[in-house]
Amino acid sequence: MEKFEYFFTEEELKEQKKKEIAKASLLQNTVVKEIYGVKIAVVFAPAILPVNEIGNKVLNDTGVDVQIAVTGNAMTITSSKYSTENSRDVAELFGGGGCKSMAWATYPRRVTSKNFKEVAEEIFEKLVAIGGE
Repeated sequence: MEKFEYFFTEEELKEQKKKEIAKASLLQNTVVKEIYGVKIAVVFAPAILPVNEIGNKVLNDTGVDVQIAVTGNAMTITSSKYSTENSRDVAELFGGGGCKSMAWATYPRRVTSKNFKEVAEEIFEKLVAIGGE
C-alpha cells in the first residue's frame, strides 16, 4: 500500500490560521438576548468562515435557540437541533426564506464590525416588535 503524504503550502497554512483566529473571535462579536422566552444570538460573522462552522460554534458555545449571523448584508439564521423555533419564520421577517433549521435573508444595509452592535440592536428590536403583534 502506498503512503500518501500531503504538505500544506505556506498560503494554505496562512489561510487556516486566519480561519482559526476568526473562529476564536466569533463569541466576542456576539450579542445574546432572550425575547419572549427564546434565546437568540446575533453574531458578526467574518466571510472567511463557512456558514455551518459559524452556526455550530455559536449554537454550541452559547446554548441559544436561534443564531443570526450577519456578514455584509447577508443574514444566515440557524436553529438549534434542540429548539422548536423555526429559522424560516425569522428569515421571513427580513424578506428571506429557507427551511426550519436554516434560512437566509438580506439585511437592508451593509453590516461591518464598526456598526455591528447597532445592527444587532435593530434586529432584536424588530423581533420584539413583530413578536408583540
